[in-house]
Amino acid sequence: MRFTVNEKGCWNFDGPLDKAGYGKVSLKEKSFRAHRLIAHVCIKPLMSDTEFVAHKCDNPRCINPDHLFITSPLGNMQDRDAKGRGARGSKSPLAKLSEKDIHVIRGLYAGGKSYSKIAAGYPQISVGCIQAIVTRRTWKHVP
Repeated sequence: MRFTVNEKGCWNFDGPLDKAGYGKVSLKEKSFRAHRLIAHVCIKPLMSDTEFVAHKCDNPRCINPDHLFITSPLGNMQDRDAKGRGARGSKSPLAKLSEKDIHVIRGLYAGGKSYSKIAAGYPQISVGCIQAIVTRRTWKHVP
C-alpha cells in the first residue's frame, strides 16, 4: 500500500477512496477499507466482523497503526459523540424541531404554560416530548 505521511503523522492512503473518504483496497477479488486491513495485519489478526476500527486522528484516509484502535459499535458512537461529530439537534435527519423551538418551548413552560398547552402549538410532537425537552432528558445540548 502506498501512502504519504502528513505533519500530524497520519499515513494518508494514496489509492482510491470510497464515498466516505476511506481508503479502498482489493485483495483476492474482495474489497476492504484500507485502515481495517492494516488493523487486521498489525493490531488484531482475528478481528470479528462486529468490531470497528476507529481513528484516534479522525482522518479516514489514515492507515497508521498507531492512529487506529479496535472498538465496539457502541464505543465507536461514544468516540464520535465525545469528539462532537454526531448529528445532534436540528442536524439530525429525524429532527422535528430546531434549537430555536427548544428555547421557545422552555420559555413557555417557565412562563407558566402547561405541557399540553405547549404541545398544542407543536402538532408534530407529543406532550411527552415537550416534557422531555423541558426536563432536559432530550435536547441536553441546548442551554
